[in-house]
Amino acid sequence: LDGCRVSTNGGQTWQTLNAGLNGLGANGVAAFARRGNHLYVATQGAGVFEKSLTPAQSNWTAFGQSLPWGTVQSLLADGDALLAGAGPNSTVSRQVAGNPTWSEHVLAPFNGEVNFLLAARRDSQVLLGAGSQGLYRSTDDGLTWSGLGTGVGLVERARLPGQAHAAGRS
Repeated sequence: LDGCRVSTNGGQTWQTLNAGLNGLGANGVAAFARRGNHLYVATQGAGVFEKSLTPAQSNWTAFGQSLPWGTVQSLLADGDALLAGAGPNSTVSRQVAGNPTWSEHVLAPFNGEVNFLLAARRDSQVLLGAGSQGLYRSTDDGLTWSGLGTGVGLVERARLPGQAHAAGRS
């Protein structure tokens, strides 16, 4: 839970880059996503933060003011949208470039058990998601989801082949 680090020399040396990561859980990094010239970080309690990639030493700024949950387990850049596995109540939060507001969408009907979106990957017109309670798919860019029964019980971590910008909880 040491926050973020940056290297400007190909990984030979690293420096802490936590300026602007404020709030309880802000240094507990769960995931990163890149959209355009910006990097986003999901935290274990303080929501999502954003920073410009140029210059590399720029500060983080809060980006999740309308995000309904502070604990964000996954973060994915999908075209002009960010998808966040935020909150354990079977929902996905979505934010589109140019609109600072996050919207919450149902991943699955809440059954009383924890269900985070842990990872997601796009395959053509289908967005495939791995949640704590199985696999899900969306054909409308993450606005609505349908379950694909797996029968494996609760899942803590997931990684989908080819995914570049999502991470599971630790």
